[in-house]
This record gives sequence, C-alpha cells and structure tokens, in this order.
Amino acid sequence: MCGRFTLRSKMNVLLQQFGAKQESLGHTSSTFDATFPRLPEAGGNALFAIGTHASGGLRSFLVRPLSAASTVVNLAMPAAPVLEAPAIGAIVTASTRFSWTSSPSIIHEVRISCRLSFAGYKIFTTATEITIPVIPELPLPANESCDWSVVGYWPHTSIEDAAGATELQRVGSSESLPISEDVNPDDYRGGPHAQTFSEMRTFTSGP
Repeated sequence: MCGRFTLRSKMNVLLQQFGAKQESLGHTSSTFDATFPRLPEAGGNALFAIGTHASGGLRSFLVRPLSAASTVVNLAMPAAPVLEAPAIGAIVTASTRFSWTSSPSIIHEVRISCRLSFAGYKIFTTATEITIPVIPELPLPANESCDWSVVGYWPHTSIEDAAGATELQRVGSSESLPISEDVNPDDYRGGPHAQTFSEMRTFTSGP
C-alpha cells in the first residue's frame, strides 16, 4: 500500500494502528510519500497522522481507516485552529467577539471555562467567530480569570450533518499516545476524519 501525505505542521508523525497498538512509520516536517504493509488480521487497521506546531499548542490528528481493498491512500491533514481575538489577558464581556482561523468543512467546538466559579460553555458552530451566549441561568461571572480554546471536527459541512448518522467523530489517538485501552472503534470505520486543537488562551471577565 502506498500514498502521499500532505501535512501542515512543523512536526508530523505517521503511525499505523494494529488493534490497541501503534507503530511509527516515520517523522517529517513536510509532504512525503510512504509505502507500508496492510495487515487486517492484526485486529483493526488504520493510519494516523499527528501534527504538532513548533510551539506545541496547535495539534491536528487525522485518521484513515483501511479496508481489504485499500491499495492507495492519500491524506491531506486539516490545519489546526489559530486563535485571533480576544488577545491574551483581554477584558471580555458578553458582547466580545471570539474569532479564529480554521480549515474548510469543520465544525468548531469553542470551549470556555472560568476557574473560580467553574462556569463553562461549549459552543458548536461552523463559523469562525462567536459571542458568549446570554443564558440567564448561567451568566458570565464577573472579574474572573477564564480560558478558551477551539476544537475542530472534520469533515462536516453543517451542524445538521453532524447531528445525523455521521455525528462528531473524535480520533482515538488524540486522547493518549500511545493508545492503550482507549481505542475508538470509529477509527476503523467510514472515511477519513480528523480532530484539530488550538492553543489555550486566558482572558478576564469584565465587571
């Protein structure tokens, strides 16, 4: 089996998955070609590409399940989200816009958590900017240090697409490396799918 892998990070690792074990096929910082064996009798077979930005904050995880008919596999990894605004340490209110850059066909999960009150929000959108929703039962706490980050799920063209049969598929290798007991069966089914992770950034809620 052979293929071309188009990667978008400073450091990339390509691994082959056999059941609950991974074996590295190599490291690179650019596009590369690879040839590798296909061993379906090993108990599940998939390819993982893992990309890490030089700072270590941005990460992309791409999985391509393999079938008995797979002979040529080409992968293009979606880029991780890059946070734009607000800036680190900014004062944020309910009207503040959070924005980031991302790849096409991705649903974004914006994660916001405040440290003292434990208030938290998870906002799902295909857009690349949001404001914190106004929820009477869960207002943004005042004068508190909070964190935010963005997780992407690819490929999805709409929220309705994710709510259907495909759902939001995580990549097993994004949870722990190497994979031990946490093997996601979705890694062996369907087409290529990916998760991308931004860095985490802090802000302070306004009075």
